[in-house]
Amino acid sequence: MAAGQYVVEPPEITRVTVDTETQEIHIYWNSSPTPGIDYYEVCEWRITGAGGSQSADPIAQTDELEFSYYNPDVNNKSLGYCIKAYTLTDDSPLSEIDSTIYLSADYDSCSATATLKWNDYNRWRSEIASYSVCNYTEAGTIEILATLPEGVNETTLSHLEFERNYSFFIVAERNNAERHTSYSNRVDKNTYHSVYPEYIHADFGTVNANNNPDIQFSIDPQSELQNYTLFRSSPLPEGPYDSVHSFFTAMNSIEYTDEVDASLNPYYYKLQAINYCDQIVDVSGNTAGTILLNAELNGTTVNLSWSEYHDWLGGVQTYSVERRYSDEDSFQIIGEAENQFSESYDNRMNQNIVSEICYRITAMEGPGNPISPEPAISRSNIECVRLAIHIEFAYQAFIPGASDNNIFGPSRMDFVPEYFDFKIFNRWGNLVFHSTDPYNPGWDGSNQGGELVPQGVYRYQLEYKNENGELIVLHGSVTVARQ
Repeated sequence: MAAGQYVVEPPEITRVTVDTETQEIHIYWNSSPTPGIDYYEVCEWRITGAGGSQSADPIAQTDELEFSYYNPDVNNKSLGYCIKAYTLTDDSPLSEIDSTIYLSADYDSCSATATLKWNDYNRWRSEIASYSVCNYTEAGTIEILATLPEGVNETTLSHLEFERNYSFFIVAERNNAERHTSYSNRVDKNTYHSVYPEYIHADFGTVNANNNPDIQFSIDPQSELQNYTLFRSSPLPEGPYDSVHSFFTAMNSIEYTDEVDASLNPYYYKLQAINYCDQIVDVSGNTAGTILLNAELNGTTVNLSWSEYHDWLGGVQTYSVERRYSDEDSFQIIGEAENQFSESYDNRMNQNIVSEICYRITAMEGPGNPISPEPAISRSNIECVRLAIHIEFAYQAFIPGASDNNIFGPSRMDFVPEYFDFKIFNRWGNLVFHSTDPYNPGWDGSNQGGELVPQGVYRYQLEYKNENGELIVLHGSVTVARQ
């Protein structure tokens, strides 16, 4: 510029800030000291090219001392600005550069924390009174989450609430008389996490025919979690619990058969839900347990005792005592009791009752379960006893076809053996009668062709297995008489 030519002085930028609601950038400056300013030119200061070359690109002209506009890059980086003043004949050099505060935020759903980072507010370096970390609430108010000194450009916010919208921004306050402020861009974060189950319910624990526990849990169908861990305790429901099995499933019901022997101990089970951060987020509200049944034989009396079911939301309505003879296909209910039951066979020793008798307990859940309207059931292990077998032959002669004493066989049979083989031989050792039916063992005096045998002495042989599985053989003779 030639000597004596009039020089236009540049204006001074006072601050650059971002509107937290609209995300518009607001630039403010003081008027140039030079009189006769016609307008101001707002320029965006850019670093371009691989070599780091810089440029000031005009974006607007105004005769005001402020300018606002929206630039989407405000959420990607810090944006720099400068101002030029123009008269009708000349223009000023560029003002000093001022820039926005760029804020980034990373949310960690596993730890419920957000890490915020931002750049210094360049124009006010060494003059910044504080950085305020703020949140623009959904109600439209501003809450200050932290206040930090100049030079601190990072912070981690802990204990953030789940399922909440946060709108973070930084406010730099200048340590001057006007206490100017500059706002960063706003970063919106939703602290969403997978929907956790509102309940995990232990439906039941029961014992199958192999004396293994079968367990079932119901899970809130709204749950978005898929990782679960099953824990087991024995013999106490209080624990300690050890992990048994892990599940990855989107189903709202989990069934599992454990390979332990439920005739030795009661077993108790809990189910835990695991979030995607490998954290336990929910545990079943109740416990699935098994019932342990013990059976003791005292002479001909069977004494039963069992552990209580633990624990149903509806409690236990009844404990049914069920019995099955070895020659039957299914159990029959023979009574109800709390935790003990006795049954005597003193008066039934000669009534075709099998030696082996099996018992089990079936518990039924009471009403009032808010999760499962259908009452659940739990069956105990199966316990069997063997009553002592005793067989006698009281008669040594009989008369076929008579009105009385016309059948020969055991006169007394205390409980029916599982193995029974009864044979009659003539004096030459020929088989004339054979029965393996302990319920119908009598010989009517006829041979295998259906004809009555001649009178005389015949030999019998009875083989059976006693209650301990030992083979017993009885020998003797019987006389066939005629009327």
